[in-house]
Amino acid sequence: MCLNSFLYNHFLTFLYVNQQSPVNYEWNYAVQDNQFNDFGHMETRDGFLATGKYYVNLPDGRTQVVTYTADANGYVPVVEYIGVPQYPDVKNPSYN
Repeated sequence: MCLNSFLYNHFLTFLYVNQQSPVNYEWNYAVQDNQFNDFGHMETRDGFLATGKYYVNLPDGRTQVVTYTADANGYVPVVEYIGVPQYPDVKNPSYN
């Protein structure tokens, strides 16, 4: 079990013991500029189940998308890459 799952499980136990009403929320954000930055995150929570997705443009031209669920069983991500990596030609520098 990874540390994130361990901490999340203890957090859920704390909420279960100390909470009188279920937690429900939905949030998101996105950043996009004229240079390279394009990333975002969205999450929905209903009681003890959180589901979400985050994405980021990578330097090689692909987009990494992580879709996840988090519940009493831990954090379960599914990672996918959209696009084909592109690497610019690097010319050998000439030394004089």
